[in-house]
Amino acid sequence: MTLLIYGLITAACGGLLAVMALFGADSDIDTDVDADFDVDTDLDMGVADMEAGELGGPGILSFKLILFFLIGFGLGGFIAAYAKWPVPHFVVGLGGGVVFWFLGYKALKLLYQQQ
Repeated sequence: MTLLIYGLITAACGGLLAVMALFGADSDIDTDVDADFDVDTDLDMGVADMEAGELGGPGILSFKLILFFLIGFGLGGFIAAYAKWPVPHFVVGLGGGVVFWFLGYKALKLLYQQQ
């Protein structure tokens, strides 16, 4: 039963992430606000000096990164439960989730910087 739960977590989140990648689900919310302001400022900072978050990069708790965490959690827990490691499978799952979240964050940050 444990293997089934971890496998379903991994497959469902991986499938949802794949569908989002195929159909281009980039933004969660789309709003249209029309306002007119007249402000003059001088900024010496170029685009190359900005971080990914300032260019609309991935948020720390974005939906895609939560899916990356859940994929890593399910995969790590599945492997630990299947191999019957002496470490509790949910601890391995948490570690796998953190690793996948970090790799997903770095990959998304790189993609946002390429825009």
